[in-house]
This record gives sequence, C-alpha cells and structure tokens, in this order.
Amino acid sequence: MDEALAALAILSPTPVQRQAIPLILGGSDVLASARTGSGKTAAFALPILRALSRDPFGVCAVVMEPSRELAVQVADQFRAFGAPIGIRVEVIVGGLDAMKQAEALRRRPHVIVATPGRLASLLRPGSDEARAVRRVAYLVLDEADRLLETSMAPALSAIVAALPAPERRQTLLFTATASGLPREAAELNALSGMPLVRDGGAPTLRVAECVTDDRKTASRLLQQYVMAPSAAKMAVFEQLLLMHGPEPEEGTPAGKARQEMEERVATAARRRERAEAARAPTFMDGRKAREAAAARRRDDEEESDDGEDEDDDEAAGGELVAGSDDEDADEDGLAAGPEAGSGSDEDESSDGEESDEDDDAGSDGAGSEEEQADASAPGGEDDDESGVQLRTKACIVFCGTVRECQLVSESLRELGWITDALHSAAGQRKRLAALAKFRSGLVPILVATDVAARGLDIPEVGLVVNWDLPRVAEDYVHRVGRTARASRGGRAVSIVTERDVALVHACEKYAGVKLTQLPALDLDAAHKRLNRVAQAVTVARLRLVESGLEERVSHERSRRQEAKGRAAK
Repeated sequence: MDEALAALAILSPTPVQRQAIPLILGGSDVLASARTGSGKTAAFALPILRALSRDPFGVCAVVMEPSRELAVQVADQFRAFGAPIGIRVEVIVGGLDAMKQAEALRRRPHVIVATPGRLASLLRPGSDEARAVRRVAYLVLDEADRLLETSMAPALSAIVAALPAPERRQTLLFTATASGLPREAAELNALSGMPLVRDGGAPTLRVAECVTDDRKTASRLLQQYVMAPSAAKMAVFEQLLLMHGPEPEEGTPAGKARQEMEERVATAARRRERAEAARAPTFMDGRKAREAAAARRRDDEEESDDGEDEDDDEAAGGELVAGSDDEDADEDGLAAGPEAGSGSDEDESSDGEESDEDDDAGSDGAGSEEEQADASAPGGEDDDESGVQLRTKACIVFCGTVRECQLVSESLRELGWITDALHSAAGQRKRLAALAKFRSGLVPILVATDVAARGLDIPEVGLVVNWDLPRVAEDYVHRVGRTARASRGGRAVSIVTERDVALVHACEKYAGVKLTQLPALDLDAAHKRLNRVAQAVTVARLRLVESGLEERVSHERSRRQEAKGRAAK
C-alpha cells in the first residue's frame, strides 16, 4: 500500500487523515468533519484496506454515497489504493442492471460502494444478498449529513437492519458540513431513527473536527460574484466564460467572440501606452510625431469599423434567462429547501451591492477617458489572489433544476462551446459518459445540477459558476468545493440577479466569507451580443421540446409526489 500511495503522490497525511486514521485503527466509531478537498476518502479507505490486507474475508465494508457519480469515484479510489492487495470492489447504484448487481453481491466483494435506494432493494430479508453482508466490519456514511436526511431514511434503515449490530462493526461518518449532526452517540441514533453507532460502553463515538474557524471553504478559493440583469443573464455568463473559462475552438461563434475580445484588449493596451507616453516629459522630432498621429488615426478607424459592424446587434430581443419564471420542482432535491425570503423562482443569488469602478480623478483630457476605458476592458490585469490563473482548463456550471441545466448546456452548445449536461433525468450510462468526457478533457464545460455538488474530485477544475445559487446555503459550500482542492487555487463565481439578495447573503453567512465583485467583465460586449444569445436560447428551448425532456421531468415529478403521498398515509 505504501507503494500505491507513493505512486499517487500521497506522501504525508492531511489534518483529517492525521486525526481520523488513528481513531479508526483503535476500533472507535468516528464522526469526521473537514473541508472539501481535504482527503476524507483516504482517511476511511486506508484503515479498511489495512484490515483487508490482514484478513481478506468476504464483504469487509459497505460505503454509502448520496449520488451515483460519487459512488463510482470512491470505488475507483479504493481500487487505486488497494491495487497491491488485489482488492475487489463493486458499485451498486441505480440506472444499471439490478440482476447483474445482485449476482455481484453474491460473489462477496471486499468492498461495496452503493447508493441507498438500489442497495436497499437488493438486501431483501433472507436473501443470498442479505446473507453476504452479515459479517461486514465497517459501515461508512460518506457525506453523512446528506445521507441522514429524512428522504434517505427508509432505504438507509433497511440497509442498517441487514448489517451486523453496531457492537459488531465500526460506523464511520464523514462530511464537509457536520454542523447539524450531534456529537453524542445517543443523539445521533435518535436523529437517524436507527441503531447507527454504539451507544454506551467502549469504544464510543469519537469526533475528528478539522474545521477550526467559521470559514467552511478552502483558503485558496477566490469567491466572487457578477451582477447581471435577469434579461441579460446568459449574455453576461458568456462574457464570464470568454474571460475566465476554457479556450473556445477557433471558427465557432464563441471562438470569434473570444478573438474580438482579444482585439479589444490589444486596443486598450495601446491606449494605455499612449496615455502613459502623453504624461511623460518626452521630446520628439517632427517625423516621430507624425508617426504617432498616424498610429492614433489607424486605431480610431479600426474602432469605427468595429462599431459599424455591431450596430445591428445593439437592440436586445427576447428573454435570455433560461427558466427565470420556471416553477418546475427541482428534480435533484433543491426545491425542498427553504425559500430564504427572496421570492425568486429558479435563478437565485445576489449580493445586492454593486460597487462602482473607481474613476481616476487625478488626470484630465484624452488621457482620463483612455484610462477609464482601460478600467472596464477585459484582461487589463492578471489575477494574483489565491494563486488563481486567469483562464482554466475545466469549468463546472451549477443550475437549480434539470430543465435549467439542460437548457443552459444546449444554449452554450449553440453558441459554439463544447459542453455536456449532468442531471438526474439522464440515464446512468449517459451520466457516466458525460463525467468521463469531462474528466478526460474532451468536454471542458460541465453543466450540472447538485448531483455533481458533492465529493467529485477533478483536479483540472479551476472555475465553478453558480448559474443560480442554491436554496440551501449548505449546498453552496459543496458546490464551490469542486475547485481549489488539495491546496490548489480556484475561482467560484456566482451570477447575481436582482432577485437573489437573500440567497447570496445566506451563502456568505454560512460559508463564513464575503464575496467580492468580479472585476473587468466587458458588459458592453455582452450587450452587443444580446440578439445572438437570444437566438441560441430559442434554439435550445426547441431542442428541449423535441427531446421529450419536459415530459420526462413532469412524469418524474408526479411519481415522486405520489410516493410522498403514500408515505404520508
């Protein structure tokens, strides 16, 4: 195992590993809390693998995950860590062949990584599958706060009933947001409504708390917001991607927009140089003066030509907000959260305070105008906070609903961006394929609902965008935790409309940070592209209707409402 860790460049333990691993090896039930990207998976995987290396009997551990994608990722990490000892890991999740999964359980793999619903359906009392887990030594609840929510309780109770009693196994709970979980065994069992951990005797529940201040996000994460009117949200978002997102392909509409932006940046740089030269006490002969004047005239003519080409795009037509008045229920669990008092529908996030650009009051004449133009030009300054690079190779965009997620993805594709969507309405094979393409770099932009908010570890992600802020502030921490992982830098930008004041303040309060305004975004360019963006959104809406997604979402919502009604009776 030492060789496997060295091959993965894991040379020293993180704080959560340093605290939790000795407690697990000592036989205690453990509740561990640490920030996203801090190595929690290795903290519970390595002790389990150590036990397996000594006695590789049947099913040693059952690891529960709240989402299918996270289950696949954790299983891959178990295989990587345990390759030297020949570990056998099975993933049991919905959307795949249940008969094959039942057969895999009967073969008694060393580790089962599963989501609650599918595993509960397979562990029928008295079945061969249920007998396969009667000697389990470890039960792991990864993202424990999510797994202990009321909606997960029936499936989780069925799984716990099939496992050995708490006195005959260890229960390990790991989460990035443990503020709502009790630290005492009796209270934790009462909250879950099941015999989850040992209550009384020794060893008892031990707590590994690795968050020592009010800040719940990584210190190297730059958290910003950009103000956008609801009617221009998609256009502003495109400018955000052009400025900080992955490089678009040449020849596409996005590539041409990127080229135009670079030309504006170059023009702004030339203006800045002329302004600095004008302020300097220089003396030039007649020939040099004529050359400088000719250069200024060429720049003015180029800008004049650009302005004439863009006159037709000055008027905005059509609503650009994808689903701003959409009342669809959140198919990925967001709609169950509190309204936060903003009265908004799907697109939620705002700071409400739009800081103005500082004007240079110390200069006058042409130099003053040129400096003000430079201040709003994109790319005027490089970022140096938190080690964040100006551009990123991979970006995740979080949306509040399935419909919104697919619509944003289709709109970006129509604008020339390479993107894919990840949400609960897609089939499992399609979800895994989208995630695999994103990991490999074939798709640099992943538009997702909160199924991708927890645990996913993709080092290349340098930018996370909240298309709409979550209704539950806790989910903000998990979303932005997809970047700035393992001491890397990262940027998280929330798009804030006029409806989002309460939500953005709730996220700031919970995360323990104050969002700053994203500087140097070219809003004039966004305004000029309103018509083009409106056309792309219209085409995307037509594709959604043709794909039948609306009908599938509506059917699934009705099915869930009926299930809740039966459960209430």
